[in-house]
Amino acid sequence: MEHDLLGIRGLFPDGVAVVSGLVVGMGTGALLPEEEALVAECVDKRRQEFSAGRCCAREALGELGHTGGALLRSARGGVVWPEGYTGAISHTREFCAAVVGRRQDVTGLGLDLENIGRMSERIGARIMTDCERTWLTDQPPEEQNRLRTVFFCAKEAVYKCLSPITQGWIGYDDAHVTIDTAPQSLRIALSDKIAALLPEHARLEGRYLPTDHLMAAGVWLHIA
Repeated sequence: MEHDLLGIRGLFPDGVAVVSGLVVGMGTGALLPEEEALVAECVDKRRQEFSAGRCCAREALGELGHTGGALLRSARGGVVWPEGYTGAISHTREFCAAVVGRRQDVTGLGLDLENIGRMSERIGARIMTDCERTWLTDQPPEEQNRLRTVFFCAKEAVYKCLSPITQGWIGYDDAHVTIDTAPQSLRIALSDKIAALLPEHARLEGRYLPTDHLMAAGVWLHIA
C-alpha cells in the first residue's frame, strides 16, 4: 500500500499521520482476533472495508511511534483509539484512509471520503441549513453537486471529530459550514449546544480536496 495514495495529507496540520490506499487487495488477514470478532457476522465486502480501515489506522499509528494493540469499536460505532491518541477512519467502496494524531498536539480529528455525484438535492435538503442551501443556489449549476458533496463530507468529518468529545449525537444542523474555494478551506460554526460541550478556547478548522470522482474533507479541533 502506498503511504498516501489519495494525496490527502495536506488536509491536516503538521504533526498528524495520514495513510490512504485501495480497499481491494488489503484482505482480512491484517485483523487481530478482537477486531475479527467485530465483523465475524458481516458480509465479505464489509469485512474487507473494515480490515482496510484498520490497516490504514495501524500504519498511521506506527508513524507516530505506537505499535500493536487492537482497534475496537465504541458504543457509537467509532474507533477506540489508544490512550493519548485520536483519529478517524473513512472509506468508499474503492478507497480507505485514516488520520491519527497525538492528543498533546490535536484535541480531535475528523475525516470523510465520498464519491462525487451521490449527493442529490433530496440529501442536500436533509443535511444543509437554510443559509447553506441559499448559498448553494447562487453557485453555477454545474458546480452544485460537487459543492453539495463538500457540505456532506465536512459535516460527517465534524461528527467524527467531535462525537468522542461531546459523548452525544451531533446533528447536521449543529455545524454551519462556509466553503472557501481559494484556498480550499472550511469555516465551521457550531451550534451553542455543541460549542458549550467543548473545552474553553477550542477551535475547529477544516479543509477539503476534490479529485475527478472523489471528495475528501478533514477537520481538526485544537485549543487556541
